[in-house]
Amino acid sequence: MKKYSIFKKTTISVRDFFRKVRIFYNGNYFVTEKDAYIGDGLAANHIFDFLKDKKFLDSYNEGKKTGALDVHGGDIHYRAYFAVYFANLCKSLDGDFLECGVGKGLLAKTIVTYLNFNLVDKDFYLVDTFEGIPISQAMTEEEEKSMEWLNLHSFKGDYFQEIQKTFANYKRVKLIKGQVPEILKNIKTEKISFISMDMNNAFAEMKCIEYFWSKITKHGVVLLDDYAYSVQFKEQKKSWDEFAKGKGIEILTLPTGQGLLIKY
Repeated sequence: MKKYSIFKKTTISVRDFFRKVRIFYNGNYFVTEKDAYIGDGLAANHIFDFLKDKKFLDSYNEGKKTGALDVHGGDIHYRAYFAVYFANLCKSLDGDFLECGVGKGLLAKTIVTYLNFNLVDKDFYLVDTFEGIPISQAMTEEEEKSMEWLNLHSFKGDYFQEIQKTFANYKRVKLIKGQVPEILKNIKTEKISFISMDMNNAFAEMKCIEYFWSKITKHGVVLLDDYAYSVQFKEQKKSWDEFAKGKGIEILTLPTGQGLLIKY
């Protein structure tokens, strides 16, 4: 009886092992290694040398001091890395920088720190209400609920004075406060090389890109923070896909959930 019990347990153990192998083979099981990247909805076992780059980490930590991640529940190193990489690439192109949807300023502060922006011959326009997402602009009931949740947890109150302090030492960072599309006329630039888009608002993002598309220089970059991040932002993805189709271009989905659009 005892021998049978041991044999039965061994059989079950072997069977369980091969079941796990089958699950792993089918792609439904992921084993992270020692130096894996895990965070912000992403897990990977590749090489992530940027996480050892002192310049990047120092810049990111300056951005993190804004408090933008206090309720996020983790870091966004990979998203910030893409932002500074493409901003640095666009530094040599003709045209100013623009961020539509600034929040507490994490990405913008990371970028200006990384680029030492006071030495860059460009203006950097930061466009936001600086007091939350205008819920009246929601295009669907689902998007309205998403906006309400974000306003409650991430964008509560008027944080404009905080933003002014954050960028006080950057003379060419221009804060543009108000709702889109009304405030777009206040942005005095004819050429743009880099746009960071993170408005959590499909209507406002479309108004921005329609207004600025003709001003984006050749090889200019539009980095979409929410493009494929989750179903919570599906209205934005739908709007961007329709915009891209109308222009005969494609948006590259990045593993972070961001979207990348390069104007040729």
